[in-house]
Amino acid sequence: MMTFLETFDTPINFGIINKSNNTLAEEISNIIEDINYTQLCMNAHNAVKDFTWENYINKFIKVLKSL
Repeated sequence: MMTFLETFDTPINFGIINKSNNTLAEEISNIIEDINYTQLCMNAHNAVKDFTWENYINKFIKVLKSL
């Protein structure tokens, strides 16, 4: 299983990678209040647009066949 950091290039262009639970609320607020919030949303959508069930199942079957 791939981790978030392995799945997406870093730095990400659709938010931040939180490293501390102590700053989570502040970081969420910063994203929501960001002047580029709409662009961040579009970037997030584009980052996952190919994460469909069909693609997931195809990758899953490929892994099964390799066993």
